Amino acid sequence: MFGYEFPKMIVEYRPDPDAIAAVNVPVTVMRAAEPLPINLAAAEWLASQVKTELVVATGAHLAYCIQPKEFAEELRLVLKRAGR
Repeated sequence: MFGYEFPKMIVEYRPDPDAIAAVNVPVTVMRAAEPLPINLAAAEWLASQVKTELVVATGAHLAYCIQPKEFAEELRLVLKRAGR
């Protein structure tokens, strides 16, 4: 899997900025407080493309597994704001 799918999925994948710009629903981008550099760059890029705030959640990669209660509380607030 890592030799075949991982390079294509992560290294070679390039999002289509035109397709992202065509999104016409509200979008919130959320990242971890302690992100891996590639995840930070991706989150910042995506937030800039959809012209939205970048919400910072507790923890690092997979916080929803490691700190599920804290992550759920933060996600709940984000979803509540999105539902206004």
